[in-house]
Amino acid sequence: MSSGMRKRSIVSRVLDVAAAKGVIRRKDVCAALGIGGDQADSAIRALMERRALVRVERGTYRFAGMEATAREAETEEKIWRAMKINPTWSASDIAMQAGTTTNYIYKKLRIFRADGLVRPAGVRPIATGGAEKLWRVTMKGRQRTGRPVENEYSPDPLVVAAVTLNRLICTGMAQRYGEQAEEAVRLCGEIVAGLREE
Repeated sequence: MSSGMRKRSIVSRVLDVAAAKGVIRRKDVCAALGIGGDQADSAIRALMERRALVRVERGTYRFAGMEATAREAETEEKIWRAMKINPTWSASDIAMQAGTTTNYIYKKLRIFRADGLVRPAGVRPIATGGAEKLWRVTMKGRQRTGRPVENEYSPDPLVVAAVTLNRLICTGMAQRYGEQAEEAVRLCGEIVAGLREE
C-alpha cells in the first residue's frame, strides 16, 4: 500500500470505496482496505452521521453522493452562523443551535482551530459537575463572510482503480470477457504507476 494511502484516514478511504462502488458491504470494505471489522464499523458510522452513506439493509450501505454534500453544506452554514453570532460558546451550544451532534462540532473545531478561525475562550461549569471548554471566533474568522469551505471531496484514483479491479476479478468478468480483461490489465498498470509515484 502506498504511503499516501496510509496517511489518509480510514473514513476517507471507506468513502472512496463507497463512491467507486455505489453500494458497499461491511465485509467488502474490510477486504478492500485490509482493516478490521471495528475500524470499518467506526468509519461507516461516521459516514452515516455525515449522511454520506445510507443504510440499505443490515451490513449494506449506499453512497449518498451529491445529495449528502448539499445537506452537509447547509448544516455547516448553520454551524458557522451560530459560531459567529455568539460571543463565546461551547461545542454543545453550537450543536443544539445547528441541529447536529457535538462530535461533529468537535471535528469542525479541530479544522477551524488549525486554520486560525476559532480559539479557546475559557471554561464554564456544567450542571452535572465538571466544566466544558468555551470557544470564540477569531478576528480572522470574523472577517470571513461565508462558512469555511474545505476542499471538495474527490475519491483517491488509486483506491477507485483497486476497487474496480477487485470487482472485475472477483465477479469473474475479467476471466470471461476480453474487454473486461483488457480493462483489468489497464487498471493494474494504473495501480503500479500510482504506487511507484508515491
